[in-house]
Amino acid sequence: MSNHSSSLEVETSSPHWFEHVVLSREINAALVEPGDLTVRGGALFLKTLSGLQPVDVLVSRVEPDALDPLEFPGADAAAGVPGLLDAARHARLTVVNAPGAALTESPGFMAFTPALCRYLLGEEPLLEELPTRCMPAGSGPPEGPGPWLLRPAMDGVAGGVLRSRADWQPLSEQAGGWAVTDWQEPSAAPCFSGKGLSPMPIALRLFALHFEGGWYAMPGGMARVLEPGAQYAGRLSDGGWSKDVWVLAEDEAPILGPGPQSLPALPIRRNAGALPSRVADNLFWLGRYVERLDRSSRLVRATLSRLRRGRPMPRETAELNALARCLLEAGLIEAEAMPSGAATTTLSASIGRAARPDGAVGQLQARIASMTGLVRDRLTGDMHATFTQSLRAARAAAETTGPGLEDLSRAMVANLRFASAVAGVASENMVRGGAWLFLELGRRLERAQAVLAEIGLVLDVPPARVEASLRLILELCDSVITYRSRYLSVLQPAPVLDLVLADPSNPRGLAFQLAAMQSALAEVAGVPADTLADEAASLRQGAEALIHGVLAARDQSMAATALPSRLSAMADALGALSDAISRRYFALLPAQRVLTLDSEEAAEVTRV
Repeated sequence: MSNHSSSLEVETSSPHWFEHVVLSREINAALVEPGDLTVRGGALFLKTLSGLQPVDVLVSRVEPDALDPLEFPGADAAAGVPGLLDAARHARLTVVNAPGAALTESPGFMAFTPALCRYLLGEEPLLEELPTRCMPAGSGPPEGPGPWLLRPAMDGVAGGVLRSRADWQPLSEQAGGWAVTDWQEPSAAPCFSGKGLSPMPIALRLFALHFEGGWYAMPGGMARVLEPGAQYAGRLSDGGWSKDVWVLAEDEAPILGPGPQSLPALPIRRNAGALPSRVADNLFWLGRYVERLDRSSRLVRATLSRLRRGRPMPRETAELNALARCLLEAGLIEAEAMPSGAATTTLSASIGRAARPDGAVGQLQARIASMTGLVRDRLTGDMHATFTQSLRAARAAAETTGPGLEDLSRAMVANLRFASAVAGVASENMVRGGAWLFLELGRRLERAQAVLAEIGLVLDVPPARVEASLRLILELCDSVITYRSRYLSVLQPAPVLDLVLADPSNPRGLAFQLAAMQSALAEVAGVPADTLADEAASLRQGAEALIHGVLAARDQSMAATALPSRLSAMADALGALSDAISRRYFALLPAQRVLTLDSEEAAEVTRV
């Protein structure tokens, strides 16, 4: 099956997401969610960065009433793909596991399987089944010594064990038929239950594929640990854990497998646009949340370093006020926590609440953990381990930190190490394709907005106090050492702002982010002159123009303190660019158009 013509539809909220990832890879199908798909013109399409890709075959791993909200009005309106079953009805789509296929999982169906095999195929079953018989309500107890697995004939979820014939009478009067199967204890495997290993029941699922040469049984399978009571069901419940299945051979025995298939040569592909839009969206926001955590931790650490010094001096009071404005803009403190004069008790308490696991910083960590799980199939084992282990260390530091300011500062360092680990593994382990491009886009856009917001807030001071603001800007942009190596101890607005706004070599500056965004957007679009890439380039030129204006001014301090409104306008333009990225690549909507009316049309509308 081709990646472009077949899809495996699942739900990422499923506890068996790992099974879906493995199965999709084995059958060479794209792993998608309902949100990845859309029906246009009566056909089903996969939304990708390069546009809509037709889907001919859909392997459904969701409940039937979650496939199409138009066909199942009682289902969640946000679930499913509107029009999907209509496309299948008109032969524009083949759905495997289509609605109604669950009939074959009904316990009562097992009683007729051997006869159906002989009648439809003219063959005897190759695998022996457990003896099952259907019994109508009101019938006598089953024959034999027992025990039996007793289930409603058409209900593959509920069931119980009938230990003796004497237990039958209370059940015999219930409405509906029964499927009675000779009871077999399920297999068991050692599982970790929190205190140690203990045997737990498991079920093994096998899979087979049909090719032109016939059916092919896939080696191995998937095992699921059954929850208490689930072993009485006719099919697997939604709960339970997944376990690896190893197929072992004797040490000296030859390993025999299927012969190689004759397949046409695959064309070489280096297209970044083959990534599903939903995956790109998740990676984009993963990058943004990682960068928000990095920014929040830097702001908190810078504030704590001043609070630990005791009663602030006048210059430190001004810096604390500027940092508090940045913390408030970032959603880390409440407006009531803004410092009043030299009183900082309320500010310290608010920062402590934000750093807790249930505070603003903890919520960012939880979102990152959730987004990492959503893109698990796009990360290698080493990458996923780096992401998760460093994040767990950061969350553990937050959970075990004490109330002291020094402890809170150490917890922020753990967050910074996590953000650095993400940046490093993305730089060294990810192919420069669609996944890396959108993770990079999210990080760069978020950092650019943070730079603009923080510089604008810190520069919102009288010109006479701009020197302290410039020092704080260099600290927040991690550019103190670079500035000193270039300009020694002389502090002037134009050189400082050039380093953090217009220098393309500074990875903590605005120009670096805009240049990276321009390159990524051009790479995704496939053409250097893309409109979104041009918008990033235009913003970069605007930043350079700001520096030229400050450098040419007679009073650089006054020119610098007049920049916040222009920086705010650039931040709004970045927000509009983010919306445009979402429209084009995630929602696949046409570009926005502004309709204008001439004077005569406007007058007619006014009269109406």
